[in-house]
Amino acid sequence: TVPTMDAEGQRLLLRLPGLVPANSRSVVLVTVFSVQGSAPRRPGARMLCGDGRLLAGTIGGGHLEDQALRDANWPSRSGSADADDPHACATEMLEEATESGQTRRLARYPLGPKLAQCCGGVVWLHFDELNPARAAQLAASVQHSERQGLPVSTVFGDRTLQEQPRPL
Repeated sequence: TVPTMDAEGQRLLLRLPGLVPANSRSVVLVTVFSVQGSAPRRPGARMLCGDGRLLAGTIGGGHLEDQALRDANWPSRSGSADADDPHACATEMLEEATESGQTRRLARYPLGPKLAQCCGGVVWLHFDELNPARAAQLAASVQHSERQGLPVSTVFGDRTLQEQPRPL
């Protein structure tokens, strides 16, 4: 059974075209891709970040969200994450290019002492660099899935998060 899509995350996906500026290079959609153990939010929670600040949504707040905001700011820093960053909390950061030249990342965050989160689980976050075309594509995909009763897939390499949109 495919899990039901997070309602707040679904509404965010549908609003993306109006939230991603035409000249944007530094807007990133962050999605809770998977969790192991206890975590603030379940897979499918989403937030939209731009220029190092939260634009919409949430992945649960706290230090995990603060770290995700920092990690989502890489397009404006022109390059990859700084491996020497003393604030870096991801224990693994994978990266892949999309067909349109954008970048996606998948990062593993243990929710322990370094993040000062008592949950104790592990969260994998998916970072998707957006341009207006990609934002429109994601919104259209959710609308199509809602109408057809099909799941929405977030893919990174050979890993997939599938969610069933709910009627809104």
